[in-house]
Amino acid sequence: MHQSGQHLLMLINDILDLSKIEADKMELVTTDFRLSTFLKGIEDIIRVRSQKKGLKFICGHTGSLPVIIKADELRLRQVILNLLSNSVKFTDKGYCTFIVKAENIDGYMLRLTVIIEDSGPGIVPQMQEKIFSPFQQSGDRLKYSEGSGLGLTISRKIIRLMGGDLQVTSPLNKHPRNGEGVGSRFFFSIDVAMLSVARIAGKKDPQVCGYISMEKGGHAAGDKAPDDQKKILIVDDKLSNRAVLHDILAPIGFITSEAKDGCEVIPACERQQPDAILMDLRMPIIDGFSATKLIKTHPHFSHIPVIAISATVATQDTVTKRCRKHGFSAYINKPYSTIKLLETLARELKIELQYECDEAEDSLSKDLIMVSPSQEILKQIQTLSTNGDIDSIEKLAKEIVTMDDGRYKAFAQMLQLFAEDFQLSEIEKFVARYRKK
Repeated sequence: MHQSGQHLLMLINDILDLSKIEADKMELVTTDFRLSTFLKGIEDIIRVRSQKKGLKFICGHTGSLPVIIKADELRLRQVILNLLSNSVKFTDKGYCTFIVKAENIDGYMLRLTVIIEDSGPGIVPQMQEKIFSPFQQSGDRLKYSEGSGLGLTISRKIIRLMGGDLQVTSPLNKHPRNGEGVGSRFFFSIDVAMLSVARIAGKKDPQVCGYISMEKGGHAAGDKAPDDQKKILIVDDKLSNRAVLHDILAPIGFITSEAKDGCEVIPACERQQPDAILMDLRMPIIDGFSATKLIKTHPHFSHIPVIAISATVATQDTVTKRCRKHGFSAYINKPYSTIKLLETLARELKIELQYECDEAEDSLSKDLIMVSPSQEILKQIQTLSTNGDIDSIEKLAKEIVTMDDGRYKAFAQMLQLFAEDFQLSEIEKFVARYRKK
């Protein structure tokens, strides 16, 4: 009787949720929350459930997760828990995976992709849209009676309210004995605002400790790879101004070079091949506007973003419009804050700034991250997979677990999972995500 009462209460709550959505009365309530804490909480809940069924539960993330995001925490948790709960519920043997991908859009917005995959019964193509309709389940999944039958319907509608879409791919593989399709992958992407802990706490200047290039990798003080570092040319006739900018940029991994007036700009570009230029507007002989014209009309340097930095009595809007007209990518008014300068560079260079955070937050984030080993090892895995050498892949996966103090543990666990099920095609697709083109 108690179980029937709980089921009825769940059904009523889900119908109320669905009614709100259908009547356009469900509103998203956005709050600022720690993303890694949010994900860890979900992971802990599902890990207990999966262990009770003897399932392997693997979770991780790719890309650099921001400390804090702005989204509807309650509804996002509702959707992810519903998908993961279904995944565990419908899987009798094998695995359930929970992967989060983070893609920096412009330094302020983040594309968050959630992928939930299992080795349970597959969903035939003709049922893949129907399962998102009220009170629908598919194939072997009908044998599980708990739940209201509205979870997927509500989840898709919530994700659509957030600007994304919930989709499914199935089956992922064929059962080795009966040939039936097995495995399902549910996934969605939404764009959310990302913030730093320091900004939430009300500090004027969050402490930046490095940056991540969305193309090649990350940089922080003491951890530099010259081929990947961003090069900044500083153009200013005053030595003190150039020194201030150098002292801001160099400690967090930028390589700086200098030019003391507009006449030196093109020769400096030829020597340094900068990724961006910080340009003072008021200089003798050739000012910042004329120097930028030289850059923008040069066949080899016209693509370089030029950021104007200057003190002026004119309004910000007036100077910005004039700078845009002359080919500048952005304008920063003196006196400027360090964070304003760095965030402008981050936007123009398509990099993500890394902020200092407490040790507990850093430790929590490391527990969730999925980092791939070297390109050499990835190539080795790919070759073994092409040759069908599962034994060697399993042996290599065990070695990867212990490499670099367990940094690649999540990656190795996923590789072991595919190898144990002899899923060569999945191994190739998995490794291909991390191979450099």
